[in-house]
Amino acid sequence: QDHAAALASYDRVLELDPSNPDALHLKGLIYHAEGDSKEAMKLITLALENNPPSRSAIMHSNLGEIHRSLGSYGDAAVHHEAAISLLPSSPSVLYNYACLLLDVSPAE
Repeated sequence: QDHAAALASYDRVLELDPSNPDALHLKGLIYHAEGDSKEAMKLITLALENNPPSRSAIMHSNLGEIHRSLGSYGDAAVHHEAAISLLPSSPSVLYNYACLLLDVSPAE
C-alpha cells in the first residue's frame, strides 16, 4: 500500500481546509495502520469535532476499533455505542461492536 502518497494527498487537502473531517479521518486510519495509534486517535477525534453528527458513525466505529486494539475496552464501547446510535443498521458498525463484545466476553 502506498501510504506515503495517500498521506501527501491528505496533507494537501488539509493545507486548503485544515479541519476537513474526511482527510483527518482517513489520515488517522493510515497512522493506525502504520502503528501510530496515538496520532490516529488524535486525528480521528479532530475529525469528529469537525463533522456533523449525522456523518460521524463510521468515524466513531473506527475510533472504537483503535481503542479496542489497544485494550481500552471502555473507550471502545463509548465510540461503538455512539456509532450504533447514529447508524444502527450498518453491518460494519454492528460487526465492529460484536468484535468488541467477543473481546470483553469471549465465547466458551
